[in-house]
Amino acid sequence: MTRINLFLISALAIVFAGCSNNDEIIDSDLQRSEVALDVTAGIAIEAPQTRVSGTSWSSNDAIGIFQMRTGTTTLMDTNRRYTNNSGSSTFSPAAPDQIIYFPIATTPLSDFIAYYPYKVAQTDFVYPIDVTSQSNQQAIDLLTADRVVGKNKNNPAVAFNFKHRLSKLELDLSAGNGIETSDLHGITITITEQQPTATFDLNTGVLTPSGTAQTITLNTATNGLFADAIIIPAEAGAARQLTFTLGSGERFVWNIPNTKAFEAGQKNIYDITINRTSINVVSTITDWAAGNGTGETGSAE
Repeated sequence: MTRINLFLISALAIVFAGCSNNDEIIDSDLQRSEVALDVTAGIAIEAPQTRVSGTSWSSNDAIGIFQMRTGTTTLMDTNRRYTNNSGSSTFSPAAPDQIIYFPIATTPLSDFIAYYPYKVAQTDFVYPIDVTSQSNQQAIDLLTADRVVGKNKNNPAVAFNFKHRLSKLELDLSAGNGIETSDLHGITITITEQQPTATFDLNTGVLTPSGTAQTITLNTATNGLFADAIIIPAEAGAARQLTFTLGSGERFVWNIPNTKAFEAGQKNIYDITINRTSINVVSTITDWAAGNGTGETGSAE
């Protein structure tokens, strides 16, 4: 081999080595280290450790996580699935290809947002909501966590603090004058003037109702003693009704006060006594945020 060829090979090696080092600096936010995201997730005080009706995360609950360059909406990892295998507050990648790794370089930093329940097709920040069917409330009980900022491979622990973004309606029923408990078996309960769909911006936290207001059927126990629904938050003013239809076809109606708003993170519990001539209603508050003060009473025929 000639001296000139040796010189050219050496020169090219230096050039390529320089390019490699330069690329690592320029694209350091795209090249990943071996340091993975360390995730814990709790539910905020406004909505105590509960999703729909339990007291903690359930085994195999799945959350979606987005990784962004700090202070921007530039995505570095999109909708990675992390699951809870034990019901604790620790979440792990659902599969090896779901692991979020930090960039090799410590700058720029990474920010994270998360939501529950995980949706496979969620590729951007606009999360679709549909509450028309109440048969699987775990699938529509949207929780999101505020943005966690300024993380890198030297500070990989991310603690998400989830909050309920929808509203909850819960009814405890009992038989009153002229009604037998057996009469409540198979009862159907509906609420009128409800937005069926909405979108929630995971980045900004803005919920936008959509669709024409309609009647929603609550998820009711077979024995008729309990019913609940997750609904889209709504301001006061709408003329809304709860309708109770017995298996015999007999109907009772209670007009929800026009001053009542159903706010995000609120859980409104109503104790309903159905009498042959009217409905007695007393409301209390538990779990989520205080939804209806110290209680409400009402009657309907």
